[in-house]
Amino acid sequence: LCELEMYLPPSFFDIMVHLTVHLVREIKLCGPPFLRQMYPFERAMGQLKGLVRSRSRPEGSLVEGYDAEEIIGFYTDYVADVEPIGLSKPRHEGRLQGVGTIGYKLVRPDHDLMRAAHLKILQHLADVSPYVVRHLTELREKNPSRSETWVTKEHNRTFIRWFEDSVHSRPSDEDVSETVRWLAFGPESTVHTYQGFDMKKYAPAILRLD
Repeated sequence: LCELEMYLPPSFFDIMVHLTVHLVREIKLCGPPFLRQMYPFERAMGQLKGLVRSRSRPEGSLVEGYDAEEIIGFYTDYVADVEPIGLSKPRHEGRLQGVGTIGYKLVRPDHDLMRAAHLKILQHLADVSPYVVRHLTELREKNPSRSETWVTKEHNRTFIRWFEDSVHSRPSDEDVSETVRWLAFGPESTVHTYQGFDMKKYAPAILRLD
């Protein structure tokens, strides 16, 4: 800091420059800054302070403003599918719908990569959650001496095949949703790609469709 003061005027050295000088030493002592930074909390507190409308009763004003934001957010999601009356539609609405134009090609991804993506999608679907729980339960009951780490690895390795057999072995009139039956067939082995994509007669964009 003293060496910098030889070249720069005193007005340059505010609190931020002082913090920068000590940043390397703090990283060595405490680790990366993103593991202990307060920026997200300070940003959240700044948003909460912006809700205060009455200086005489800041707590009550903050609560009322927060409740108003929560209620507006809830009703926005609740009436998302309702057609608005007297409101113009956004000019960007529907512009994400388009067709591929040039460079159409079929790509065959790696088999292990495709199975990993398929497993990740199945594990995040609400319709498949009962099957995930049942498969984990069966693995634990058949292998009581195994650890949870082994159960998780075995689940990741065998769930797709087990899921397919479990769904296809059921009669068609049994209570299995159409979505689950289609998911049990698995994804296609090829991926359709385009080098150019036309967004409803707008400027073409370079995209890749999976």
